[in-house]
Amino acid sequence: LQAGTLLVNLALDQDQSGSSGDAPIDLMFVVDTTGSMGDELTFLQTELSDIISAVTQQQTNINIGLVFYRDYGDNYVVRTHSFADDLNSVQLNLNQEQAQGGGDFPEAMDQALQAAVSANWRSRSRKALFLIADAPPHSDRMRASWIAAEEARRKNIHIVPVAASGAADDAEYIMRSMAALTNSRYLFLTDDSGLGAPHAEPDIDCYVVTSLRGAMIRTLNSLVSGTRIEPSADDIIRQNGNYNNGVCDQPTQTEPPSQSVNYNVLIEEQQPANGTLTEKDIVAITNQDELDLATAIYGEPPIGVDFNNGQVLLVDMGIQPSGGYSIELASIEEFDTYVNVNINFLQPADNCIVTLALTNPYTFVYVETQQEIRWSETTTTLDCEG
Repeated sequence: LQAGTLLVNLALDQDQSGSSGDAPIDLMFVVDTTGSMGDELTFLQTELSDIISAVTQQQTNINIGLVFYRDYGDNYVVRTHSFADDLNSVQLNLNQEQAQGGGDFPEAMDQALQAAVSANWRSRSRKALFLIADAPPHSDRMRASWIAAEEARRKNIHIVPVAASGAADDAEYIMRSMAALTNSRYLFLTDDSGLGAPHAEPDIDCYVVTSLRGAMIRTLNSLVSGTRIEPSADDIIRQNGNYNNGVCDQPTQTEPPSQSVNYNVLIEEQQPANGTLTEKDIVAITNQDELDLATAIYGEPPIGVDFNNGQVLLVDMGIQPSGGYSIELASIEEFDTYVNVNINFLQPADNCIVTLALTNPYTFVYVETQQEIRWSETTTTLDCEG
């Protein structure tokens, strides 16, 4: 062990079958086959062989399983086809399926996931489960679905959700959570696909849109190889946000240049004229009635200002235990959509000689702007011996 270096010896498992490219693949498709999923089912029936072919270019030892599901009360709830290495038989089973049934929005996703996760996955295989759905499980079966996802994680099964048209918040939440739990990726259809009904915009800061076939192939190859595979520029149909290799880059926020603002201090006092002490307050006053009410509270005479061209900012420091407290307007700057007033509250240091009477500093300032007035606060302690 050297300084700054940690050496760890890992025992090699002799049962490992070489590189990731040599490991067998178990691939399961769990498909919602209720009436709303007709377009998505047709897509899978058409594209399955191409998806499998793209993976088997590097790997020929692949088993494929199918789990179809609908809802409670339909002519079936779950229909399972065990893993098989014969693509023709898998394709035949897939082609015989039709999108029917359903009715209400939630479906029997929990039953399908339990059946899929409990299938005969091989212990040394690379495992991926594509969950193609447009609805969540029933609310009272949400926990059961999550338990199935936890079991998938324990078995090293990557759940790859494909959210179809109509997948609203509940479905997006559970499907994205399953992908995160099993170290996988969340796929979703957009209106670019032309499949199904209109698609809700996902609650994701950034993403790229590619063909669904390409997205499924890249995701599967990524899970098999252990290396994230991103689409090429030619594969991208459009981009939302600042997507960068799976990360949302935050754009640099640059504040527009500010401009100085004309202002006029209308009142600056240490004590309300009527002797009534008040609490700390900062408020922008935008009309004459509000100004008349505010000045009356402090015992000040009425003040007339031009509210067509400006506003009044009232800054009340509140009750203070002694003299030596005051308010300073450090700066007033105008930006594109607002004006910022930097308010500096001055207070005496312990070495200052001040009156011991209670004070209540406040000021009324007329600011020539119709923009929103915002403010920032700082406090400065004055050193009387400095």
